Amino acid sequence: VLGRALLLGNANVIGYWIDSTCRAPAICHPIPGIFANLTDQQFVILLAFMTLTGFALTVTFRTVFSRISAQAVSKIHDEVTLRTSRYPMRFFDTTPAGRVITRFSSDYGNVFRYFGGPLAEFLSILIDLFLMVLLITLANPVFLIFVGIIIVLNFIVYRLNRDRLRKVRREVSASRSPSIAHFAETTQGASTIRSFLRQNSFKSRFVSLDRFYLEQKRRTFKSVIGFSYQMNSLSALLLLLTGMASYYLVQNGSLSIGSVGVAFSFIVLSGNTIQMFFEWLGQSEEAM
Repeated sequence: VLGRALLLGNANVIGYWIDSTCRAPAICHPIPGIFANLTDQQFVILLAFMTLTGFALTVTFRTVFSRISAQAVSKIHDEVTLRTSRYPMRFFDTTPAGRVITRFSSDYGNVFRYFGGPLAEFLSILIDLFLMVLLITLANPVFLIFVGIIIVLNFIVYRLNRDRLRKVRREVSASRSPSIAHFAETTQGASTIRSFLRQNSFKSRFVSLDRFYLEQKRRTFKSVIGFSYQMNSLSALLLLLTGMASYYLVQNGSLSIGSVGVAFSFIVLSGNTIQMFFEWLGQSEEAM
């Protein structure tokens, strides 16, 4: 939290720096006393210190989190392997090899990817959203209206796309198993297939299953791209509205130039962060 606060807080410090150079009484706003007497050089030193410290803390968090996650996932893999090896032989006789392989490759891959990276990313996004709301409030509470609008609109887009995204991701996961099972069974019976000269039929069957899997994967990719496009369009529209509103508020003396810069920074960041939040939320649901 401290690392992200220092990195994101750079925008507020730059905003105070800009306001400290303001010489137009009509639009100048007072800045906190702690920043009032700082020179340009001191502002640069403060920003450098915040950036380096925040970066060091963020890297430490990611490194430690990834290491702990890797150890946890390794324990899960060892336990699953041990328990699977203790199943009676009838389980392996009645369960297709492709299904077992898929569980160890696809499902275990989801667990590893979820705990190895996305979970840390998901926590970071939650921290960022909380800090952005706090820092925008410090700049000027009026911008919370725009943040609230983008959260509501993105949530609506997420709800409209959630079931479809979940369906196509489930389909692409299910379509992977048949091609793997067919390949494994073909390998095991290779000598018999050659004896009866059935290579072409088995080859054609594999190509057909693989093409079906790739088509499902293409549909999933297309759905995800469409979802991202809708959210990016909302962020762009909100940025336009924020810019127009800021112009009139500055003219009326309700906002300072520095707070507008802070707002633009965080409106852009919050739009991307909220989009990432809903994308990671969808991936988390899929992984679960």
